[in-house]
Amino acid sequence: MKGKKGNLDLIIPAVMTIALASMILIFGLILLDSLVLDTAETVVTVHNETFQNVQEACQYVSAHSACAFSEFSILMVSNETGDITSGDSIIQSGNYSSCGRGGIHYIDTAAAPINDSDWNVTYTYKYSNTEACRSGNTTLQATGTFADYFDLIALAVIIVIVISLLLIMFGTRKVR
Repeated sequence: MKGKKGNLDLIIPAVMTIALASMILIFGLILLDSLVLDTAETVVTVHNETFQNVQEACQYVSAHSACAFSEFSILMVSNETGDITSGDSIIQSGNYSSCGRGGIHYIDTAAAPINDSDWNVTYTYKYSNTEACRSGNTTLQATGTFADYFDLIALAVIIVIVISLLLIMFGTRKVR
């Protein structure tokens, strides 16, 4: 088979190298993501963070973008205009729900005065302030822009494969 036109044995190593590099990149990003989440060690309780005009759409706490933000738990929600000491301003847990990563939203079963009002939310969460978490988080955010260039990268790979096939088919000489 050696020395004949159209011999694909020459392109197989390149295709296998591209496939292996892709797998290594994907596994590396998965490991980096788990490293970022595993570094959360600091527990914080925030008292009475105000959310304005709470509706069905999810509103996020101010710390939701903290590095390794996890274990978000709502402790208490109250209507900002009510008296919390008398208990009449406390919003029962069936009237709200957590959503997304560090978000809260109104559930439509609640009474009308609760909807479209300002809420004070007390919650806890864990986060990390280590250099490993910040660096890992920066890397993960930077790879989010990879999708913007995916079309160009795929086009470049296709062009390389086509040129390689053309060189294999027309560039090799028949051995006599």
